[in-house]
Parts: sequence; C-alpha cells; structure tokens
Amino acid sequence: MKKQAGFTVIEIITALVIFVVGFIGSAGFFYANRHNLAVANRQRLSYWSALEKLEWLKEQAYADLADSTELVQLNRALEATRSVVVEEINENGALYKRITVTVERGEERVQLVTYAADI
Repeated sequence: MKKQAGFTVIEIITALVIFVVGFIGSAGFFYANRHNLAVANRQRLSYWSALEKLEWLKEQAYADLADSTELVQLNRALEATRSVVVEEINENGALYKRITVTVERGEERVQLVTYAADI
C-alpha cells in the first residue's frame, strides 16, 4: 500500500482546538486589559477633580471653609458628584479643620484628605 502525504482528521481537529483555546484566552486578556485601562482613566479623572477642589479650598479663608456638594464634569461623557466635608477638630487646645474631598461616580470613589489651621 502506498503511503499518503497530509494530515489526518484527528490532527486537524487537535490543531483547531489548540488555536481556538489560545484565541479565546488572548481575547479575554485584551478585554480585561481594556476594562482595567478604562477604570484607571476614570479614577485618574476623579483624582484630578478632587485635587483641583483641594487646591481651590487652600486659597479660601479659614472661616469660609464649609461643606458642599456639586455635580462635576470629568470629561465630555462622564459626570460625578464631588462633595466636601469640613470637620472642626480640637486636639489638646489646637484647633484645625479636617477637609475631605470625595468624588463619586456610581460605585467608584476617590477621596482626598487634608488639614487646615487658622494661622
């Protein structure tokens, strides 16, 4: 009997299964990576918004520091709620304020804290 050249059906199916498994794995990796980059971008925008508010608060008079809440535009498509909480603290006669700026969008939240004293 003459030997035939080529692949058997089993070899072709095995190669296809290996290719499909590799393709699905790499597609999942790229999807997860894209999702993580989008989350990181939203967190970065939220952080910048909170930092911008903290810098603005530093320019205000100590007596004018107060709680507030506002709707902010992080970019053209993203809105978030930015809130400021000011707590007066008396620690062993030293008076100062703890200022917390929180930027929330859905379940994502960025929070920055600083302190201010009346000097």
